[in-house]
Amino acid sequence: MKTLRGKVTANILAVSLLVTTISGLVGPSVPKAFAAPALTGRIVYHSYVSYNDGTSQLFILNLGTGALTNISSGWTNLVDPMNGKFSPDGTKIVFMGRPKQGGNASAWWDIFLYTVGQSGNPTKLTTTASLHDEDPAFSPDGTKIVYKVRPSTLKIMNLSGTILSTIISTSGQERSMPYYNAAGTAVWYSQQPVGGTRDQASIRKINTNGTGDTLVVDIPGVHDYYPVRDTVGEFLYARWLSATDYHDQLYMYNAGNNTSLPVNSSTHDYSDPYPIGIQYISLSSTGQPNGHGGNYDLFIADRTTGTLWALSDYNAGVNTTKEELGSNYTLVP
Repeated sequence: MKTLRGKVTANILAVSLLVTTISGLVGPSVPKAFAAPALTGRIVYHSYVSYNDGTSQLFILNLGTGALTNISSGWTNLVDPMNGKFSPDGTKIVFMGRPKQGGNASAWWDIFLYTVGQSGNPTKLTTTASLHDEDPAFSPDGTKIVYKVRPSTLKIMNLSGTILSTIISTSGQERSMPYYNAAGTAVWYSQQPVGGTRDQASIRKINTNGTGDTLVVDIPGVHDYYPVRDTVGEFLYARWLSATDYHDQLYMYNAGNNTSLPVNSSTHDYSDPYPIGIQYISLSSTGQPNGHGGNYDLFIADRTTGTLWALSDYNAGVNTTKEELGSNYTLVP
């Protein structure tokens, strides 16, 4: 998740003008570029001009059919939906957004739940009027949601919005981006001192009952953040290349080892990794020859070779001059 920013060219792809319809369908199914992997399942992501500017929209791309749908186009109870996460069964998406109050958008973030294909507005799960509720993620069994209450608190609620427990709330540290481990017994999260700088950030692990808060990744002078449960190692995450080179790169953590992914390059930024099976990951990156320069575009990468394919190879409406970020995948078609 980026809060600052945000095509292997398919010359076999003939694309007509894309028109957003009332149903939210952005573009019809189109043939995939020859080189792009033949994948199934769906990716949810958000696209905005700038963070917190009211322009963010939430999309679902069906990798098997190429259909791209703006699921948020008709919502009237919120603005700026982003950071969507699929439930394990692929039927629901939890995300953060700013609720509308009296026709005006709140300055405070809340957590919302959307059932894929439903009509009408998503359900607002959190109700704190003057707190930021952010960064939600499902438990592996799909019955619970972990999230952050800015700046220091990590909470767990059920799918009705009932608070089940507070994992940690001690002051002095900003805790964000919690994500469950595979067993559902603990969460990884990013931490840095309140009022501190990004080079002080680290990744930690804490049991869901609040015990065993442990440092996992802390590269000196480097911003370590965005842990996401992996299918090969324990988790994927993003970090600076070094204490003097601030290009964001992607790493895998497993059993005490931090492995740089082959896609990394010191001339590009990479963000928001998510595993697609064991061979591929989805991600956002800047400055790619098949992208939009300094803006973040969405890609699929082979995690062995580092080969990149733009998600626009599946539908030409995906990557735009806006920032495309926060991809999350479900195998469910």
